[in-house]
Amino acid sequence: MEHFQMEPIDESLPIDFCVLVHSLQSVRSLLDYNEIHHDIMIEDVRELLDIEQQEMMSSCALQPRSTDDFNYTSYHTLSEVRTTVFLCFELSFV
Repeated sequence: MEHFQMEPIDESLPIDFCVLVHSLQSVRSLLDYNEIHHDIMIEDVRELLDIEQQEMMSSCALQPRSTDDFNYTSYHTLSEVRTTVFLCFELSFV
């Protein structure tokens, strides 16, 4: 298991943590055995990361020609952000 919250917590508060796939069944069994209610919020984080990576790579191919073309709702590589910042800087002097 990874990413445990290390601060003191109250029993009534929910906690979130990630479980590695090879430990998933053991953790579920432990929670069930101790009658601890649990919900799976994200079934497969790796799948979400792969989708996000594909979106980033496809947006890399489309370099914005103006700040209006920049997609502010998705993640971008550092190179893309720098290109856009430089574009804004250049446009401010036009």
